[in-house]
Amino acid sequence: METVNRKTTYRMYPTPKQAVRLAEMLRLHQRLYNAALEQRIAVWRQQRVSVSFVDQCHELTALRAEDPEYAAVNAQACQVTLKRLDLAFRHFFRRVKNGGTPGFPGSRRSNAIPAGDTRPTEMDGNSSPAKKNDTGGSDCPAPALSASAARPGRRGCQRRSRSGFSTGNGMHR
Repeated sequence: METVNRKTTYRMYPTPKQAVRLAEMLRLHQRLYNAALEQRIAVWRQQRVSVSFVDQCHELTALRAEDPEYAAVNAQACQVTLKRLDLAFRHFFRRVKNGGTPGFPGSRRSNAIPAGDTRPTEMDGNSSPAKKNDTGGSDCPAPALSASAARPGRRGCQRRSRSGFSTGNGMHR
């Protein structure tokens, strides 16, 4: 007898409070993805060193200890976001190696609506969309990941302080 795999899709009907929280979680994951992408690009340009998934997971641990917003989000969900970026880079380099169209990994837009959702996203409890800056992103800063000079024995990943600037000596403020 042949095994049949069936897919079941459940529709979510979140309360307004839950919808706000889900939108906030989406925003945090987008910021994490974009910051990790920016970090990989900056480290490569400055030091010609690749940042691995493991390196970024270690930084995620430090970020979660320092930032209460990210501490409230499930750690494995954040790791999945970093894994998606890692897979995008792996697929990019595989396509380059095979001579295909590379398609460099791009950033995640903060104004994107998830597939299948045609309702406007409410980012705050006042039923008004979140304030956007002129680049289309949210006014909230990205998580503090940096591409500053590496200490000997490290792969070029260094945390920035809460102010968003590297402390320069590899120590956290």
